Amino acid sequence: MRVNDQTKFNMVQKNLNANAEELQDLMVGLSNGKKLNKPSDDPVGAAKVQDFRTSINRSKNLEKNLSSDKVWLNSTEGAVSQISETMMKIKESALKGATDGVTKEERMAISKEVEMITGELVKLTNKREGKLFVFAGTKTFSEPLTMNDRRQPGELHFDGLRAKSEVAFAPINQSKPLNDFLPAATDVENPDLPPLPPIRPGILEIMAEPKPVYDADGNLVAPTENIDEAPVAAEVKLDADGNPIPAEGEPQVDADGNPIEPQLDADGNPIDSAGPPEPPVPFGPRPVRVAVTGQESVIELVKKINDGFIEAGNYKEDPNSPLGYETKLFAQIGADNKIYLDPAADHTLKFGPDETGLMKAVGFKFLGQAPGTPAIGTAGDQEGATHVESSVPYEEFEPVFDGYSKKPYLVRVAEPGTYGNARYVVSDDEGRTWSPKQILNKTNEIFNPEGSASDQVRLKFNVPGKPYFMEGLEFQFNGNEFVEYHGNDEIKKVPLDNGIKVALNTTAKELLWAKEGDPETVNSFEVLNRLIEALEEDDQDTVSKSIAEIDTAMNQVLKIRAEIGTRGLELESSQERLAQNIDYKGAEMSDIEDMDLAKGSIDLNKAELKHKSALEASSRLIQPSLVQFLK
Repeated sequence: MRVNDQTKFNMVQKNLNANAEELQDLMVGLSNGKKLNKPSDDPVGAAKVQDFRTSINRSKNLEKNLSSDKVWLNSTEGAVSQISETMMKIKESALKGATDGVTKEERMAISKEVEMITGELVKLTNKREGKLFVFAGTKTFSEPLTMNDRRQPGELHFDGLRAKSEVAFAPINQSKPLNDFLPAATDVENPDLPPLPPIRPGILEIMAEPKPVYDADGNLVAPTENIDEAPVAAEVKLDADGNPIPAEGEPQVDADGNPIEPQLDADGNPIDSAGPPEPPVPFGPRPVRVAVTGQESVIELVKKINDGFIEAGNYKEDPNSPLGYETKLFAQIGADNKIYLDPAADHTLKFGPDETGLMKAVGFKFLGQAPGTPAIGTAGDQEGATHVESSVPYEEFEPVFDGYSKKPYLVRVAEPGTYGNARYVVSDDEGRTWSPKQILNKTNEIFNPEGSASDQVRLKFNVPGKPYFMEGLEFQFNGNEFVEYHGNDEIKKVPLDNGIKVALNTTAKELLWAKEGDPETVNSFEVLNRLIEALEEDDQDTVSKSIAEIDTAMNQVLKIRAEIGTRGLELESSQERLAQNIDYKGAEMSDIEDMDLAKGSIDLNKAELKHKSALEASSRLIQPSLVQFLK
């Protein structure tokens, strides 16, 4: 077979390229330590390396997350350990308070100590890890616990219409004549207007009438109480000549006393010269007319109003009334030194013509009247006022609820009066059922004997003197927990290396609150509240009973602490398995893509020798010149 020079040349070129490529690959591999530099080097090995690399990266990320989770768990476990130690201190104080030889004063001091330790317990439960609260569930930016003050101001409600003066009368002026000190120089509503005239002598009309009552169809129901009646005098009828006509059954006589024969009609019936009887004129509530001169003092004015309503009530005695008599309205100077007009229960106020200008001068307004509306007696005032729930100034009674309870309480004045004669009723189910009437004192235990157990909540009135409590006045207690939880119950779970998830966080609620249906859990703060109250009241038996509840609370904390420890062990085990997985997959990946440097050096020498030999052989094969070729 004839081999031409072109064939020789192509063969030489092919062999040299192959040797140069092999030499190049070995040189690149030795320089970067990798024998797998592109997928074509080992397609199967490249796929395996990609899988190994993905698995290793996932394990490293999971290992990093578990490290952070472990820090959180260690912080939680440390806080729970401190909580457990704090509970132990409280138990030691309870054991001390349950000892027979401890005096009342010492128990009071122990109660203060337990209250202080409880505050420390709340601070420990509000622990932060960085900016996040540890025991708040997933609401980690909110403080989980709040310790409330045991004294909460009560809400006041009064379903009635009252009138109050806009002018406050300083005690130093209450015995001076009204025209000597009233701010008559300016209008209380419009100070830029010209000065007002002083109070003029005249009559002020005030009326207290029953509130309108409507049936289910919206129709007005006639009042059932006896309305004011006009005095009934013996009616004397006159004949056509002006002579009196005797009443029925009495003989008719003339001016000289002689009997007069009755006139008869065609049928023989007597003719009534007075004509048919007129229908009776109904009388509604009559206003009380108070004569005012402007020279009365505020005290005298209030007395005049009260005396007028006492007289209108026919001087009927009433031990529950602050005046001692049954009245439809009570005037008083309130704690804020303003005049109040309080109608009786189920009554409302109306005012007749004011000849005196008093209503305008003192700026009387209905409580509940819209702000900015004119005072009663001024141009454009409201004709009466709509029946609304009016606000009662807090300073008039200064009610304070003392104690802790999750139940709301509603206290309603059932019979008006002051301390000792007023009566109240209590509801602990939002007004559905009420307790029997109880005497209203300056301090009252709020308790419905027919309802749930007492929570030892007391209602106190801090206003000085003896305020008058109107019938229908209500004091509302909306609940006041010793310690409130503001977090949530959500549990954050983190995945482990085997795909199983483990709870990471612990909430204050599962740590210190009772779990429904689990008798081995208690509300720790309710237990501590009862302990503090028992120590304050020198109740040794209750203090002794609370020790068992404190033990239950401690066991509840210890149980959670053990669970946290178990979670920590699971995280450590998972971290160890992840480290082993990373090492194993890394070794497998290294076997596929990493170069053996010793073997690579030998292979490089072989490839270099092979390349040199190929060059020498090629030079001999294509060495003949053109002259030799022509021969």
